[in-house]
Formats: sequence, C-alpha cells, structure tokens
Amino acid sequence: MQIPSKEIIIGRMTRNGFVESCDYFPCHPGLETCNLCFCIFYPCEDNNLGEYIISRKETRVWSCIKCEWAHRKETVERLKTFLMDEQNCRLASREMYLAFLVS
Repeated sequence: MQIPSKEIIIGRMTRNGFVESCDYFPCHPGLETCNLCFCIFYPCEDNNLGEYIISRKETRVWSCIKCEWAHRKETVERLKTFLMDEQNCRLASREMYLAFLVS
C-alpha cells in the first residue's frame, strides 16, 4: 500500500467513520475514527505516542503502534479547524505536530 500525500489525507478529514475494508483495520486499540489512516504528523517523534524500531529491512523507522491519539474523534475535529489555516497546511510534519499541540 502506497502512503497517500498530505493533501489526500487532509481531504479524507471531511469523511467520518471507519474504513473497514482496509487490510490493516483495526490498526490501533481504542480506534474511534479512520480519518487519519496515515497520520499527517508522521513521524511526530513524540515518545509518548511511538518509538523508533528496527524494521524487517533492518532500518530504523518510527513506529506508531502505541498511538491512539490520532484516532480519537476530538483530535480529528480539532485538526479540521487547525487545517483551515492554509499556513498550517504548509508546515512539515514535525513542525505541524508541534504547532497543533499549542493551538
């Protein structure tokens, strides 16, 4: 599965609910919504939400397996408002994540 662009992910934010046809569904415990199937904050590098692991290809990758925060309805609703500001949409993933936390 190819990772969609940030623009496609932002477009999905208008949809509500689950994508039960996804091969990875359910991907996280406590899943409330699939609007952020691929997180626009990846990699957020927040150690409370994930960690670096060694992949099957023996490369270091960010794992979001512990994160359920991006799959909560309240997070998605706040993010929709945050993304209405075009300037926020232009930020790189890590900078967007940090700006969202203080918004």
